Amino acid sequence: RRPPPSRAHQPPLRPVRRAMATMQKFFNRSIKRIHRDRVATLAAHSDIHDWFARDLVDRLGFFKARPLRKVLELGCHKGYVLRHLQDEGYTKDMEQYVMCDMAPNMLEASRRYNEPLPPHLELHPLCVDEEC
Repeated sequence: RRPPPSRAHQPPLRPVRRAMATMQKFFNRSIKRIHRDRVATLAAHSDIHDWFARDLVDRLGFFKARPLRKVLELGCHKGYVLRHLQDEGYTKDMEQYVMCDMAPNMLEASRRYNEPLPPHLELHPLCVDEEC
């Protein structure tokens, strides 16, 4: 077996400030915002989100004995999950529905897509990302 290398041969550790400065340069919010809006625009013309939402709500049929009171949806897109929950009657006992998405225009589209909401349902759209 070879002995472990001595610390004299290792490069010195960078100061924390320098590492944080490098990290801040790596995460560029303006580029992220451009990418987020572009993806949201392209995804608006796809039906795959609707298909996944319908499949998810179909799977919830196994849990129908327990009413859904509060729901948190991450990545709500255009609100397909909420629409299918309404169609299947899951919103009759629901009190709060929190929709989260990174793109503000997707939250607005979701609100328009699900406009006739039950009067007892509190809708909370939140624009969030991994920095929150």
